[in-house]
This record gives sequence, C-alpha cells and structure tokens, in this order.
Amino acid sequence: PEDDSTFVEYRSFIDQFSEDGNVLAIGYRDERIWELQNFLKWRQLVKELQSTTVEVDGKSMSMVDSIFSTGNCYNLVKDTTLQRFDFQQLFKKDPNSQEELDSIRDVLFSLPFYEGLLYKKDTDAGLMMVFVNGDLFNSENRGNAVERMLLLSDKFTQETGIQTYVSGMPYIRSVMT
Repeated sequence: PEDDSTFVEYRSFIDQFSEDGNVLAIGYRDERIWELQNFLKWRQLVKELQSTTVEVDGKSMSMVDSIFSTGNCYNLVKDTTLQRFDFQQLFKKDPNSQEELDSIRDVLFSLPFYEGLLYKKDTDAGLMMVFVNGDLFNSENRGNAVERMLLLSDKFTQETGIQTYVSGMPYIRSVMT
C-alpha cells in the first residue's frame, strides 16, 4: 500500500536518488586490477563504454550518462578560500608508473565512503556503475547498445584475464529479450 512505511521510504529514496533501473553494474574480484597495465585497461573500458552511442533520427546520441568506478571517482576537498567543498577526480590522468597507481590507490582506500560501495579491500572486489540514458534505454532506439557494452566488458576480460561479472536492469532486460 502507498501508506506503508517501507513504500514511503522507498519513494523518498527514489525522489532523492532516482531509480536504479538504468544502472549496468560491472564487477571484478581480482587483485591484479591494481597492476598498472590492467588498471589502464580498466580505465580504457570506462572510456569505451562512455563512447557507446545509438542513432536517433539520424543523430548519434550517447547511451551512457555517467560512469562511477574505482578508475573514475572523486575526492571531496575543502576549499578554505571559498569556504566550500569541491570534488576532485582521483585520477586526473592515467598513472604512468606502478608507484603512481599505488599512491592513488592508497588515497582511494583511505576514503571510507567508497569501502563497500566501489571496492572491498579484503576480497579484492571492485565495481563500475554505468548509468545509461533512461530515455534512450526505454525506447526502441536502444538497439543493441547494451550488448555492445557487454562485448567491451568481455574484451577487458580477454585482455587482462580478470573475470568481470555483470548485473543490473539493463543487463537483465537485454538478456531476457
């Protein structure tokens, strides 16, 4: 019922954070992700997924709104001059050495917000959340965009040997159809 406390809390959550029906989750469980070449391929996967497009009325439109992952996340930094907080990307560019990657990983692991959300240190598990464009995904224009994203994830696995696991409503709807 609409007056049920659980339903009321759910509606409040949806109002604040939107629905999660447009999130494609790609996970891994492998410490080798933190080897420089593998991590660079993880970041490349982010770029390739972000470039997934579909044709709408002869125009190419992006299927991906944003991506949040261990290779594409932010730190909240205090700006004392303007008296506010700013978001700064942890990885402003690809790391050039294993030492640089290790240093940035240590910063990521020091941010308690991401523990259990983007990674779990004790299991070497991590996550990439691909937020697909809901309007395009829920239209006939989506075509095979999700299938192409899954192929990119498979390509990452083939190139690195790191198994990826995919879930989320876009995945489920694509597999079911």
